[in-house]
Amino acid sequence: MIMPSSRRRPLTPTPSGVRASWTRLVGLAALPLVLVAAGCAASPGSGTSPSAGTPSATSASAATTTAGSGTSSAGGSAAVLTSLDQVQVTGGVGQAPTVTAQWPVSVDQTLSKVLVAGSGQVVGADATVQVNYSGTNGRTGQVFDSSFKNGKPATFGLAQVIPGFEKGLTGKHVGDRVLIAVTGKDGYDSAGGAAAAGIQVGDSLFFVVDIVAVS
Repeated sequence: MIMPSSRRRPLTPTPSGVRASWTRLVGLAALPLVLVAAGCAASPGSGTSPSAGTPSATSASAATTTAGSGTSSAGGSAAVLTSLDQVQVTGGVGQAPTVTAQWPVSVDQTLSKVLVAGSGQVVGADATVQVNYSGTNGRTGQVFDSSFKNGKPATFGLAQVIPGFEKGLTGKHVGDRVLIAVTGKDGYDSAGGAAAAGIQVGDSLFFVVDIVAVS
């Protein structure tokens, strides 16, 4: 759910049953997913999924969330992460990921980390990308949207999405599996949160994104 920002119309991915598509990420309208800007619907595209990779291992002591479900230990103040090494992701590229951390957690700056490296075209700041993704709320540890569960990748221009999603994908490559931690400021704070997806002002969002194609 990448909501709109003051400089763009945000699109916000919504959880299953609530999903309006990436378009909602930007504008909370009934558009595709959370990542797209309002007024610009993200349409599913075609493409070949990158070959499977193996991200980091899961910590047994942390709470785990999978696309469509999750267990959260949220309740106290969110720990501020200084590195995405503190968030574990399992599952191969093209498969729904499992995200593990000591929820609730947050970040004070938007971070990104390549979990599985691809060798395809570089993603430019103004590119149109086709991706599969799963979004987890750092406050609750719950997955709020997932194209993996929907069975279709999302296609959108980076100029249409919330700032954090754009920052996290720019400079990456087709075939990459990327973990992006988005601050509330770079997410949906300017839109007052995204109630339909359970996102409150100040929530940090964690996206696992497989970059399928770039145009």
